[in-house]
Amino acid sequence: MVVYIEYVIIDNMAFDSLILWASAKTLKISIPKWRVLLGGAVGTATAFVSVYLYDWWAFIVKTAMLVLMCFCTVGKRRTLLYIVTVAAYTFVTGGIIIALFYLTGVQFAYGAALTYDSVPLGLYLAGIAALVFFVNYVRQYVGYRKTLRNIVNVKIDFGNGTIDTDAFIDSGNSLTHEGVAVCFAMTPIHKQVVSYMAEALPRGKCVTVNYNTLTSSENTLAVAAEVVYKGRKRQVYIALPNKKTNAQYGLLLNGSFLEVEDETD
Repeated sequence: MVVYIEYVIIDNMAFDSLILWASAKTLKISIPKWRVLLGGAVGTATAFVSVYLYDWWAFIVKTAMLVLMCFCTVGKRRTLLYIVTVAAYTFVTGGIIIALFYLTGVQFAYGAALTYDSVPLGLYLAGIAALVFFVNYVRQYVGYRKTLRNIVNVKIDFGNGTIDTDAFIDSGNSLTHEGVAVCFAMTPIHKQVVSYMAEALPRGKCVTVNYNTLTSSENTLAVAAEVVYKGRKRQVYIALPNKKTNAQYGLLLNGSFLEVEDETD
């Protein structure tokens, strides 16, 4: 079998760099491109060395080079977690490649290194697309799990009716109006809040609240209400965002509700 050194370099450099980049994105670690390429170069060097190693020596050297590759990429920032993430993506990518080889009939052998014959056009693109899909899925899942930590159940009392809903405590929402915390109604309770607001408006219980977005300053209507959370009542304003926001919770709570969370833990 003839091994073309340029193919070894391109294959390993591309996939090692892609895995290092994907792992950094998953953990939200900001790294310059040259460090990703440096880590990829270390991984490529490992591919050359591994050809001459077998059994436990191959395992020891590959493990050591994995640690070195990750250290070259992120330095001392969350290194252990980054190593685990890179190892996980390596196994997943390997599984994707082997599955694609089986599906397309590519002849391959796996010993100290993976060797294979000619690869159909577009196979690498399919593998990269599968990996990108997996990375995005993992990122969304991690973000969803983090969101769940701050989702709580509350009751909103408008005086003439109540709404039971899940709420998300947003540490970034510090908006107040005349010293009263402002919370935002999401899509699940949007229509109910509009109904209560229509009744409260003639009675002067609605106010105009100004808030800043990333691009502009906007005004919106808000209605006075009480939020009951963990047995405690708190006066708030329930505001309607100018654009409906889809979410798995009905209310975006003010970040000050985290103080109640800390007191009761």
